[in-house]
Amino acid sequence: MGKSPLFVKTKHYPKSTNIFDLDNDNYEYVIVDPSSKKDDSFSYPKKILSSENSILNILFEDGEIRKYDVSLKIKSKNYKRLSDPSFFKKASIDGGFIVWDDLIDISPEDSYYNSVPIAKV
Repeated sequence: MGKSPLFVKTKHYPKSTNIFDLDNDNYEYVIVDPSSKKDDSFSYPKKILSSENSILNILFEDGEIRKYDVSLKIKSKNYKRLSDPSFFKKASIDGGFIVWDDLIDISPEDSYYNSVPIAKV
């Protein structure tokens, strides 16, 4: 039998479609695929290398470049503005979070565990 999904508790706003507010305490729970999790540590985003067509290519602190698909989030009301290509390209890193403005961001855990490695520098 495979491993059960892991839930990583993060203090993070706003809520998105792949996040579940399980106990209404203003925390989010990111569902993490156990096969993508090597251990209890993860690397923080360092730089957005490119942002086009709902795909972010992110350089993480450990030198890994990972591809993060934002298309599922864009379907939710809170992330709808990311469907505008000129706004989507404004992605930046602030304190480990991927941010666009004061209302739209992605947690470091979400950006790492729900992305796919594509290169190591």
